[in-house]
Amino acid sequence: MKRIISSIVFCCVIATVVGLVGCATAPAPVLMEQEVLPGPNDVLVGVSTDGAVECFIRGPKFAETKIEYENEVIVRAVQNVANVIVKENIPEGLEHINSIPEAKVIGNKLVWKFQKLNSLETRVIKTSFLPIKDTFVSNCVSLSADIRSCAVTKINEPVFVVKKTGPKTVLVGDEIRYNIYVKNTGSAIVKDVVIIDQFSDSLEHESGRRKIVINVGDLAPGEEEETCIDFIVAKRGKIANSAIVESSNAGKTMATAWTDAQIYDFKLNKSAPKKVCLGKPATFKILVENTGDRLLTDINIVDKIPAGLFVVKAENAKVYNDCVVWEIPSLKVGEAIELEILLVAKACGKYRNVVTAAAEGIEKTAVADTVWKGFPGLSMEVIDSKDPLLVGEETSYFIEITNQGLVDDSNMEIVVEFPNEIKPLKATGQTQATISGNTIKFKSLDVLRAKDTVVYAIEAKATSEGDGRVNFKVKTNSIKTPISEEESTRVY
Repeated sequence: MKRIISSIVFCCVIATVVGLVGCATAPAPVLMEQEVLPGPNDVLVGVSTDGAVECFIRGPKFAETKIEYENEVIVRAVQNVANVIVKENIPEGLEHINSIPEAKVIGNKLVWKFQKLNSLETRVIKTSFLPIKDTFVSNCVSLSADIRSCAVTKINEPVFVVKKTGPKTVLVGDEIRYNIYVKNTGSAIVKDVVIIDQFSDSLEHESGRRKIVINVGDLAPGEEEETCIDFIVAKRGKIANSAIVESSNAGKTMATAWTDAQIYDFKLNKSAPKKVCLGKPATFKILVENTGDRLLTDINIVDKIPAGLFVVKAENAKVYNDCVVWEIPSLKVGEAIELEILLVAKACGKYRNVVTAAAEGIEKTAVADTVWKGFPGLSMEVIDSKDPLLVGEETSYFIEITNQGLVDDSNMEIVVEFPNEIKPLKATGQTQATISGNTIKFKSLDVLRAKDTVVYAIEAKATSEGDGRVNFKVKTNSIKTPISEEESTRVY
């Protein structure tokens, strides 16, 4: 029920006599609406009640011109009221200075508005005035208000929050657990709560499914439900595992837990020259690089030395009869280390060098194949026994051929061509010779062993004067372009 108290002038009138200092007292005041009796300490008090609101106004009995004075209006609610409007007039002969709280000035009235006052609640209004002439003034206060009656209803709201937790870092292959917390933080029951956990192939669940649904039911205010889900980590990388929680009366929300799925891993590589000359060492390089997500420790590297190869040098390693071992304390993520081993072969052939590295339960192998090849190296030297010659004289030519290489050579052929000034007579050596005109051809020698030397001899006769140039040529399976040497014999 609403009751309106409209424009009730409570006869709250305060009468003040304003006088001039040194002048006679003013005549007796005339009260405008109701006589206000003096109170203690010569303060005039106006009192009025109307059941719902009480109003009191206080002020001085006397004041002087040019000296400010203050009135006080007290409004007290007896019942709950609303739209309280208080008005105080500004009498003629007074100048309004200020008021607390600040008033709205409408014409010659000061107006205050209060949205509501609860029962026994009080508002105090203080107003300052400056008297400007010798007169009698009356300050009147009026107010209006609505009686306020309220029906109070407590509105409850269902609200819930979701939190999901899990490990920050794991290893691929580990079993991990995610925890889902659902709590009713509202004031009403959250109904029909369902947790839905849908995950990628980075995780594997024992059910084999990609979505787990858990029916929680209702949650009372303040009640919390904790659910755990276990997975196996299947893939490397960042995993975002999200849970969606739905309800029938409080909507749905989602929470996500991030996990970094890591691995131990490294790259092993071995390199070596494809071909090396027999007798010369070859450098084998081993590269180990941490390509995983965690620090590698206690890395063991073993290089197996094949039969026929020998270690020339291996820095910072332990050298055994058939292997070389390095022990690396640690490798940071992304860090790489390069190792070298110098090997030499005693015989020609293809050799496979195998290296194995092991760390954190991981073992890897790398290989490098190198062929040590021996090459024949032929040298030819020709010497004549007599030079110069007179026409009709004879001389001998000795051909000495040496295989200076490390391997045998084969199918060695020798051809000697004489000039017109000299005629070949006879040829001997490792193989049979054929003389045709001024040309001698020796039958092919099947094998010339490494470091061996063969000697051929030719007898010839000077036939005419001149500078005779004898040309010697030799070729083998390894020497396709013949080695050629020319021997000069002067005939007089």
